[in-house]
Amino acid sequence: MRLTSELVQQSTAVLICVGDQTLVLQNLSIPAIENLESARDGFDTLDLSNNVITTVEDTFPPFPRVTTMHLGGNRIARITGRLAQSLPNLRTLVLTGNRIATVADLNLVELRRLRRL
Repeated sequence: MRLTSELVQQSTAVLICVGDQTLVLQNLSIPAIENLESARDGFDTLDLSNNVITTVEDTFPPFPRVTTMHLGGNRIARITGRLAQSLPNLRTLVLTGNRIATVADLNLVELRRLRRL
């Protein structure tokens, strides 16, 4: 299933117990991260877990509010581009269950606030 603006607008937004607003786009067979502009930085957490994403590229609009991103259970082998520009406050990045061979495949050096990987 392609990640369209309509899908983002129709997706579930969840307020979790610590007060974080989460955009839930899990288990949708999404092959690529795209068209997130319609989410309009209204979320603290992005949950794109258990899809079929292979690469994380420069496809994020600015999301300065996002502190956590769940990408576990995909097919991610590498992260390219400059996530730090789009997600400057990212503190937690969940990548379990992907196809990452080495940490060197994860262009994360500019994510200065990243504390948990």
